[in-house]
Amino acid sequence: MRILCIIVILFSCINSIEAKFNIAAYPQFSYAEDTGFLAGVISYSRFQFKDYPEDIPKQKLTIQAVYTSKKQFSLRFEPFLFTKNGLYEFETEFEYKYFPTEFYEVGNTNFNAESEKYTSKRYSIDLIMKRKINESWFLLGLAEMYRSKLAKTEADGILVEQSTPGSEPFSLIGLGAGLMYDTRNSATYPTNGDLVKFEFNGYNNLFGSDYNYVQLRFVASKYFSFIDNHVLAISSNMIFTDNIAPFQKLPQLGDQLRAYPDEIFTNEKIYVFRAEYRVFPFSSKVLDRLGFVLFIDSGEVVSEVEDFSISSIRCSYGGGFRFSIFTDERFNLRFDIGFCKDHQNFEISGGEAF
Repeated sequence: MRILCIIVILFSCINSIEAKFNIAAYPQFSYAEDTGFLAGVISYSRFQFKDYPEDIPKQKLTIQAVYTSKKQFSLRFEPFLFTKNGLYEFETEFEYKYFPTEFYEVGNTNFNAESEKYTSKRYSIDLIMKRKINESWFLLGLAEMYRSKLAKTEADGILVEQSTPGSEPFSLIGLGAGLMYDTRNSATYPTNGDLVKFEFNGYNNLFGSDYNYVQLRFVASKYFSFIDNHVLAISSNMIFTDNIAPFQKLPQLGDQLRAYPDEIFTNEKIYVFRAEYRVFPFSSKVLDRLGFVLFIDSGEVVSEVEDFSISSIRCSYGGGFRFSIFTDERFNLRFDIGFCKDHQNFEISGGEAF
């Protein structure tokens, strides 16, 4: 009976979608020190329901699966949906990861510090609900469910002792809220406008979470376009974590500085400033999908706010190119290579870095 109900629901959804269904799928290949050789596929699709007004943005769906030479596997499913009246947006991410990687301990440590190998297995669901107040202001509702287990650790490492928060199997359930001011002319590839966002997330035993802590996030971004197809984008963001949290959920500088491995430089608080110069220089139908960027990323992680220091800021710089999957809204596949005095890194991803 359950199977019959599911079939009926799926059929009714498919039947209500317009005949025009845009879909694109691309192979992924890259190399980075923390992943080794990576191969995978990423698929993007757009569709709209038959009775939706023309001014409502199209529904979007992203599916990504990757496997690396270090036996890392990741599967991600991301629906991005709008309601018929345009008042609500739902951005959801479902992810499963089996990921051998390295633990660099918590702190703004030396890049060459000794690391510890471990393998994590995790499931996560993130939901962001946006409620439009007017054309520029939105209320945010946030929810997260996160489950993690270390499948493998080094026999003589510190993670096997389970004294580090997050080294034991745990579950997180968080609820939060936020406020967003958004005047960007596009959510996928803005060329003008501002984005200011404040988010509050709380994790508590009352929700069924194994940890009690609060995370505050603040983002401010601005976009300029002085010449057609040339864009200067700047962004700063801060994350403050209050109380003890698992190390997997602490902000990571390596996740935002493109020259570094993702999990390096982890701490309770982070400040990041980034700038990009973006250009799509070609006008011909053959080459208008191809664009280029130059970027600089900088930031710092600390345990206390008073520890922030200009002398401790780390920087990375680099460039890359873009390939527009859907040219009408510049939804791009990005290829970036970042450099710093300690390291260099190459990554492929969907959508802009900010």
